[in-house]
Amino acid sequence: MSEIKITPADIVDMAELADTVMASRAQWGIIKDAWQAGPSWSLRDGDELIGVAGLWPIGPGQAEGWFHFRPGASRKTLPIVR
Repeated sequence: MSEIKITPADIVDMAELADTVMASRAQWGIIKDAWQAGPSWSLRDGDELIGVAGLWPIGPGQAEGWFHFRPGASRKTLPIVR
């Protein structure tokens, strides 16, 4: 396993993950809104996009975290947790 790289997410990253994880237009709309609402990041294992995460503003100075990972990415995310 290579090092997990974390970089700012762009809409292409979100679209790539939505195609593999999200099943409906409604779900794609939610993830697109999340990307537009606040900062977001891509997580890659080498060149493979394994997940995206971000912050959803809920009030002045407050935000909730959100994340979406590819199926099977759990074995690659342990270094992030540590």
